[in-house]
Order: sequence, then structure tokens, then C-alpha cells
Amino acid sequence: MSERLSSAQKDSEIKNLEEKYQFLLEQFRLAQQKQFGKSSEAHPGQGELFNEAEAIQEAIKAPEKETIAYTRNKPKRKPLPKDLPREVRVIDIRMKTKSVIAVAMIYIPWVKRKVSSSSSSPHK
Repeated sequence: MSERLSSAQKDSEIKNLEEKYQFLLEQFRLAQQKQFGKSSEAHPGQGELFNEAEAIQEAIKAPEKETIAYTRNKPKRKPLPKDLPREVRVIDIRMKTKSVIAVAMIYIPWVKRKVSSSSSSPHK
């Protein structure tokens, strides 16, 4: 008889655990639905709340459209006055820098222009 009691207790325990499992599974599904499911903040009549523009548009009939064609001149910059004094400044770099640039241009294949070292410089 003790085996039967323990068997009945086991069956009762299994049933109890299955009920707990089903309850926890339902709680898990509800939590996932709440976290990842559709969230709706809709209230009755909320969809009609922002139809003001449509209501105004229905009240005002659209006028006929006119086609206007014209040419537009691009804005042009005014030239500087001829009597404006002009100053020419020539800034030369040192000979040492020129030689470094010339050597770099020789060894860099995509540079086609070479710097001539014959030009005189006030900085040596």
C-alpha cells in the first residue's frame, strides 16, 4: 500500500508540476508579447483626431493650375574696377625644399611634372 501511496503522491506531484509549467509558460508568452509584440496606444476615435488637414482640404476646392513659363538669368558677379590698385607678390620656397620636392617627384611615378632647380631663390 505504501507503493500505491507514493505512486499517488508522485502522480499528484507530476500534475502539480505540469500546472506550474503551464502557468510559467503562459507568463513567459505574455511577457514576450508585451515586450516584442505590437503595442497599440489606440483609443476609440483617435484615428479621427488628426484629420484636420483633410477636412480643410475637402472644404476648399483646389483652383485650376496655371502653367507659367519664363527664363531666368543666372546672377553674375560684377568685375572689379579697373582703377583698383593691384599688387603682385611672388613667394619663393627655399632651394633645399625645392630639391626635396624634385627628388620626390622623380621617385613618384604618377607625378609627371618635375621642378627645375635652376631658378634662383633668395633663401639658401
